[in-house]
Amino acid sequence: MKKIIASLIFTLAFYTIQAQETNYKVGDDIEYFNGTDWIDSKIAQVGGNGQFLVYTNKAQTTSKWFKADDLQPLFKQAITIVEKKVEIIETTVIPQYHVGDKVKYNDGNSVIETSIMNLGPNYTYQIFADNTNSSTLWKDEKDLILISSAYDQTNFQTKETNNIYKLNEFIEYLDGNYWTKGTIAEINSNGEYKLLGSEKLYKTEEIRKIGGEIQQVAVHKFAVGDKVKINDGNGMIESQIIEIGENNYYQVYLNIEKTRTTWLEEKEIQK
Repeated sequence: MKKIIASLIFTLAFYTIQAQETNYKVGDDIEYFNGTDWIDSKIAQVGGNGQFLVYTNKAQTTSKWFKADDLQPLFKQAITIVEKKVEIIETTVIPQYHVGDKVKYNDGNSVIETSIMNLGPNYTYQIFADNTNSSTLWKDEKDLILISSAYDQTNFQTKETNNIYKLNEFIEYLDGNYWTKGTIAEINSNGEYKLLGSEKLYKTEEIRKIGGEIQQVAVHKFAVGDKVKINDGNGMIESQIIEIGENNYYQVYLNIEKTRTTWLEEKEIQK
């Protein structure tokens, strides 16, 4: 889906040319053709039969008769600046699916019904790997089929451009004494935000862009990006902290290929 989102105003400069008439008179600034180039000069005398006496040096001590065909007005350029509006159409491709949408995909063995958790770059989506919601994976848009949408366009598409944050935007929200990550799932007419997986309404001052100024932050054993070890059910494997949740839960990769994720308690993770 595409929408027109912008118009650009810029200043366009152009030149207008002021030319004298070819009905020359004594003293007119002209150019004469010497067989190779056009030379600046002045009319010294107007003769008969359409001929004009023209100075042939800057000191105006020598002159020569020329026909009108060998003369032209000496053009003087005047710059006029005109401010003009020019609309430029810019298109933005909107992701087909939204956070909370019910979708299905084929895992190679069967069709799995699941839901969208997060939106990623290049039209990728983080979804639950199965109906247990215990692990996640990322899929391309082309690999998913919509079952039902959680996005009410009628109620929210006109409000979207009037708010600081947008639907499906990945943000940080103030939860008690620390900031945690979440996704905008709904915006009401009062400019309040509802997050995915929560019924609570948040005001603008309780939400910030990812990477905003840190206020009171809870102390955690691990940080996002830390290399750690976890038990995948068959043994200990190397993993990485993706996200920090509430109550000392961490989102980590469940396999070396980093295509599946899960949430583990702090005690289940080793450095």
